[in-house]
Amino acid sequence: MVQKLAGVIACALALTLGAATTAQAATLTLIDGPGDVWEVSGYSDPLSFNEHRVPQREQGDILRTVFRHAERQLVIRTRFAELAREGKVVELLATLRTDTGVIRWLTVRAGFNSDWRVLTSVVNGRGRVLDPIDPQAPPGNCTISPTLDYARNVAVIRLPRICLNNPRTVQLSFGVKTGSGQNPFIDNPITHRPPRDRPGGGMVPFTAPIPSS
Repeated sequence: MVQKLAGVIACALALTLGAATTAQAATLTLIDGPGDVWEVSGYSDPLSFNEHRVPQREQGDILRTVFRHAERQLVIRTRFAELAREGKVVELLATLRTDTGVIRWLTVRAGFNSDWRVLTSVVNGRGRVLDPIDPQAPPGNCTISPTLDYARNVAVIRLPRICLNNPRTVQLSFGVKTGSGQNPFIDNPITHRPPRDRPGGGMVPFTAPIPSS
């Protein structure tokens, strides 16, 4: 009886400590191996094109994504096998969903201009633009702070936490698009299959809820 009671207490203590550790966690790391970039159908031939994996492609191939839910901001840091100014676009796409149902679609684009200037946008769940693509617009609660480091093959997206109404938890769906709009190359750190819609949305699943620090 004493041994059984001790076992129950030990299990309860382990669950309590596990719950406490989970509640304090604020960072989620997603490891994505190389060689899983897909070339998918674009707008010109959505029916005739055969989507296929391109294991030799390094540009836009996600190796590691770290999502940090900090006190004042959310940070998505992604390391690529290669992040180069090649093709017509480098586009990072993310969907954020909070425990209260708030949705934000984030977009960071480069390559649409000859100088590879970075453009951003934040859209809510109803399709309203919260942060315009115009880089000259004044900063606000939903202004993205992006960094594309082509030398280190790292991209960082920062978003004020207030943009999601300071949530208790956030889930992430994330991906990247490179190449061109005709038949783009895509990758995401969550699944090795291509999404039916786009990286950061569509069929890319959400992560588990990530609590704030």
